Amino acid sequence: MFDLPFGTNEAIAGLRRPTFAIAIQSGGDGSGGLGGLAGAVGDLLGGGAADPWAEALVRIVVDVGVAPTVDVATLWLANEARAPKVAVGDSGTIELGYAYAGNELVFTGQVDTVRYHLAGATEITLVNGSAQLARRRIEQSYQEQTAGAIVQDLAGQATVATATVEDGGKFPFYAIDAGRTLYQQIARLAQRNGYLAHINEEDALVFAPANGEEAEHTFRFGVDIVALQMQEPAPLINSAVATGEGAAGSNGAEAWSWLVKDPSSNQKMAGSGEPIAAFADPSLRSGDLAESAGQALLSAQTPQQGELLVPGAPAVRVGAAIEIVDAPQEVLNGIFVVYRVRHHFDKQAGFTTRIACRKAGDAAGGGLLGALGGL
Repeated sequence: MFDLPFGTNEAIAGLRRPTFAIAIQSGGDGSGGLGGLAGAVGDLLGGGAADPWAEALVRIVVDVGVAPTVDVATLWLANEARAPKVAVGDSGTIELGYAYAGNELVFTGQVDTVRYHLAGATEITLVNGSAQLARRRIEQSYQEQTAGAIVQDLAGQATVATATVEDGGKFPFYAIDAGRTLYQQIARLAQRNGYLAHINEEDALVFAPANGEEAEHTFRFGVDIVALQMQEPAPLINSAVATGEGAAGSNGAEAWSWLVKDPSSNQKMAGSGEPIAAFADPSLRSGDLAESAGQALLSAQTPQQGELLVPGAPAVRVGAAIEIVDAPQEVLNGIFVVYRVRHHFDKQAGFTTRIACRKAGDAAGGGLLGALGGL
């Protein structure tokens, strides 16, 4: 059993029936319902009609992660007359959980694609605000703005709601160009501040430091974990030297545009020893910003990272801290920051969650894990 908020170790195994709830708003009229892997026909709507989602659903896959990864939820429905009808642009929510504990909201978004097949299931793809940010490019500059203020403005231009957006560093001058999408720009700002950026389960942007101090969920080897792997690669660099531009670091914020012969006031080193990575970034117009960017790059290059497969854990969120305990090798134990979550819910494989994570303390917003797999 899980030691998680949505359940207890005393829960009766027979009651751990996976359930789901899907609600999709179509043409101003709500269509949705509740269902589960077992006894779906017995789950009824308030009107007394059998739930079309419970009867037609074949599989749910929800895949969410840190920026600039675009979050996607995919539903597979059986090709039959009773299957619910959806259209591109419809908005909806997906909840997953267990019969004894109720459901947790795991995704809010809009229908992006519907694929119809003569043979096989109808495939419905939903995306959230990450797709809106990934499709938009602009050219704009900011003066005397914090990273958080810039992120708020970028989100607003893509009509994406915001949740927690912390200030981060203050930029005397910062330029946005069309060479990167808005979501890539936000991910870049997160990296420079040692933050994480992602879209939460309510379709709102989060821009804040990772929670790496206190675990929100605990997974115990031999109890909660189906599979687990970690890797600790040799660091590519042991120190980073970041060099900015302008004279704001030595002559005040108004001097951000000055040309300087000696950039030492805007040059900072993080770490020690070789190999050394040196880079210049014109947006780093103060020593504090250069120091933060160098430390973020160094942290992103030296992680202990991996993934674990557990029975469905709908309460685990991107950016949360999890703890692994009682693993036979000590390196597998500890507190880790979640970077990507994939929920898989279907009638053959049941309900599982795959979690990509990185050792707490090594987390930096620019360190992105690759596609989940390998377990």
